[in-house]
Amino acid sequence: MEAIEEVKMIEFFGDPFKAVKIGSSLDPLFEHDLTNFLQEPFDVFTWKASDMQGISPKVMVHRLNVHPEVRSIKQKKRAFETDRNKIIKKKWKSCSRSITYNQSNI
Repeated sequence: MEAIEEVKMIEFFGDPFKAVKIGSSLDPLFEHDLTNFLQEPFDVFTWKASDMQGISPKVMVHRLNVHPEVRSIKQKKRAFETDRNKIIKKKWKSCSRSITYNQSNI
């Protein structure tokens, strides 16, 4: 999935894991003011769960609403003709890309 417009990364204190994205087509004066605004109240950003003291982990944890006693059912693989299968594989490769996420802060 591509962004609608080009974006610019703003790193806080030179730390690439503490960064936000802003539009690159912003007015230079507005971009300067926005960057200053985002960097002033730096202590209000929470970059990891341990930064949010006083908030119950139950609020931050996501769980699927699935009955624990029901077993999973694997969807059957659909068979396509070879020409169509090649097109599907080509589109799938263009849609999916390998992204490595740093999970040390999670």
